[in-house]
This record gives sequence, structure tokens and C-alpha cells, in this order.
Amino acid sequence: MLRLTYWMVVSFISLGLTLCVQAQDTLSPLITFNHGAQINDIAYNEQGNCVATVADDFRGKFWNVGQSVNFSAPNARNNIATIRHSARIGQIVFSNQYVATASDDDLAKLWEQTGIIVNALGIPAVALKAIANSGNGEDATRVAIDETEKYMAVGTAKGEAQLLDLSNIKVRSKAPNANNGQNEADYVYVVDPDDPEPSNIETDIEEPALIARMWHEGSRTGPSAIADMAFSPKDKWIATLGEDMTAKVWNYEKEPIRSDNGRLVLPLEVFIDLDGSVALNRNQLFFSPDGNLLGVSHGTKVSIYNLRKISPNSKGTPVAALYAEVESEHAINVIEFDEAWTKLGIGINTGSDCRFTVWNFKELMPDAQGTVRPQMIGQKDFDEDQIYDITFDRKGEIMVTAMQSQSANLFNLTNLEEVPNSVNASEPELVATLPHANTSVTKIKFSPDNQKVATAANDGNARLWDVSKYAEFYSSSTVTISGGVKLITAIAIFMTSLFY
Repeated sequence: MLRLTYWMVVSFISLGLTLCVQAQDTLSPLITFNHGAQINDIAYNEQGNCVATVADDFRGKFWNVGQSVNFSAPNARNNIATIRHSARIGQIVFSNQYVATASDDDLAKLWEQTGIIVNALGIPAVALKAIANSGNGEDATRVAIDETEKYMAVGTAKGEAQLLDLSNIKVRSKAPNANNGQNEADYVYVVDPDDPEPSNIETDIEEPALIARMWHEGSRTGPSAIADMAFSPKDKWIATLGEDMTAKVWNYEKEPIRSDNGRLVLPLEVFIDLDGSVALNRNQLFFSPDGNLLGVSHGTKVSIYNLRKISPNSKGTPVAALYAEVESEHAINVIEFDEAWTKLGIGINTGSDCRFTVWNFKELMPDAQGTVRPQMIGQKDFDEDQIYDITFDRKGEIMVTAMQSQSANLFNLTNLEEVPNSVNASEPELVATLPHANTSVTKIKFSPDNQKVATAANDGNARLWDVSKYAEFYSSSTVTISGGVKLITAIAIFMTSLFY
């Protein structure tokens, strides 16, 4: 009787825990968006009702993903607008009212997010607000807009970045000829997605005023591209990351300085000399939400610098104190912080294999040298695979990875615990797979409300996935699991007591 009783208790507890813990799922996309070419970037607008993709076909496309869309409707037309450059588009970013794109045609373009127009053929397009010319032969590699939408920054493949004044947009030059790679540089630009030849409305070019430039030195092997850039959420600072293995923070509140060649340059606020390689589309930098810290990936490290502790070095150059550092055995391919900077995710490709790691950034304590060493709380290894992108949900409870092996994977991070020896870090729980048949996944983005994930793949398609049940589950998982265990345990004890 005693053995039977315990068997009943254990079985009851196991059944209860099974009901409380989420099982692994294989999801199907809500809808597939056929861009038709290699997608280089994907982004949500701030309202979460539009996803944009930019690709090698010189086009950007905007897709309607609002709550009113019936994704199961046959032949649903979700492509609501199209934009175009005259070369590959590498990046797209949204602000509240604008969209900015960076292209290999030397141009960064600013588009009116609310400026949808329709050409004579009934094809929707986005009205072009302004064009920034990065210079002949200098691909526009990165673009950023500050939170006030008064400034835009453009980085180039030759180590120059420009700060532009969006409150001072005027007609500054005539439309250039096709020899400069700008054969469609018109103010109101309309294109038929099925016709490679743009339909132009000829006007002069509207350009934002150039405030000043920012420079990175050339590398030993050639020009040093701007790999990443970001505006501070607090100060009038902009950070740039160059392939010359330096990161720089520039102050645009101060008056620009006239350089030796007569050009205006922003005052340098912080200079950071990095070890290890830096490469476009691999290394990134981020400001912390309060603007006090700057995180930079380079080589095998992620270094965090304290921007409130700046002092001159022996040469008089302002440098920031190192605050925290994470180091890997292999070169880092991609990093991501959650919104509150409580977790850091790192993706690493190691030859034919790969892994991602998760680091705890809450309640960090410095070591004897004064440097914080975050603890690894999660690690997942993959054999014969590569990891191309990672993203957190807004609460840092879910991570999604973009994989070469024809899938994106969704992991639960709520049960990870810090351990003294980071080698023994927990393996995050795989709760859902987002399959992509016969194609690698290259980019992923969470929607602003945490309800959906957008993915881009090498087959030229973007896909939209409903992950709302995971966001809802993990937001209440602590209560659900712990409460369920307590209830089941109490019932089990009561049942056992009936026999004694």
C-alpha cells in the first residue's frame, strides 16, 4: 500500500508539472512576404503595424501587419508600398515619422512614413523626403536617426560619417546624371515593383544641411568602413564604430572644429582603441538605456565603457574607463542586449559549429581591478550549423536565433540561474521552432508588442510568426509553475495522509 501511494503521488506531481511547463512546438508562419531577392535587413515601425524589408534588388518593400489584416485570406495584398535605390540596400531604420535607408549607390535616403502615394499604374510608393550623398564611390553603410528626429547620421565605406540637420532640408543641387549612380534621385519617387525601370517625377534634390563630419582612419589593408553607429538616448552624442578597430563618441552640442583640410569636424568626446578585428555586418555598438554606458563588440570580446568616467590619456586624448568585459574563445558574430540591459546575448560561429551564450548584467560587482566580469547564465551549442542573428523580447525572457539550418529557434530564458562556474551554465529551453524549408534564416525582429516575430531568409522571403502565447506564458510563468507545484504538493501530502 505504501509503495502504491507514493507511486500515485509521484505520478500526480509529474502530471501537474507537465501541464504547467510549456512543450516544444513547431510553428507555421502567419504569412510569407515574397520580396524576391536576397534580403539584407528587416525592421518594424514603432507602431508595430508595418514590416519593411530591403534587398539586393535595389528595392525596399513595406508590408501591412496590422491587427486588422486577415492573414488567412487568399491572395491578400500586404505589400503596401515600395521604395528604390540604384544599388543594393543594406539597412533600413524607422523613427516616428521617417524611414531611412543606406545603399551601395552612395546615398542615404529619408522617406516620409506617412507619405504613401500612388502612380498612374496604381502602384503604391513612399514619398521621398530628402537625399544625403555620402560621396562618389563611398557606399552608405549605416544610417541612424536621433530620438528628436532633428538629426540623421550616415556612415560610409571609406571611414567617414556625416551628421545632417533634418530641420534644415532645402533644394541644394540639381538632379545628378546617371554617371554618378543616382539616376533616380527625385523628390517624389514612384516605382512599379514589377518594372525595373523607375517612373520619375523630375525635380531638384532636397538635401539636409551637413553639420559636420566624423572620421575614422584607414586600415592597413585599405579604407575603413563605418561598421555601426548610434545616437545617445541622453546626451547630444553619437558613437561610431570603424573597421580601423576604434570606437569614437562625438559631441554635436559643441561647435564643429575646422580641420586641417578646411572641413568641419565634430569635437571628439571619447576615443576607444580596440583589440581584435572589427567588420561591417558583424560588429555592433549600443548605448545603455540611461546613456551612461557604451557596449562594443570587437574580435572575441564585448567591452562596456563608462561614459561618466572620461579622462585624458598620456597623449591628451579623452578615453573612457572600462566598466565590464566579456570574452569568448572565438570571434563574435553578433550581439544583442535586452531592452533594460539585464541580459547580453552573443552569437559565435566556430568553424562548422556555433553557439550562443547569455550573460547576466543585473547587480554587477567589480573585481579587484575594478572591472566587472558578468557571469554566463546560459549556453547552447549547435553542431554543423551557423548562427546569423539573435534577438530578445522586450522583457529579456525569450531569445530567438536565426540559423543556417533552415530554422529560427525560440528559447525560454526565465529559468536560467547564475552559477559560480560559467562553464556549467544552463542550457536554455527550446520551446518552439520556426521552420524555413530549404533556406537559411538571416535576420529576425520582435514586434514592439512582443506578439510576433518577423524573419528574413535567403530565399528572398520574409515571414511573420505569432509567438504571443510564449510571451504571455513566460510573463506569468513564475506564478503558474511555482503556484502549480505548491498546489499539487499540498494535494499529494493530503492524499498520503489518508493512508497513515
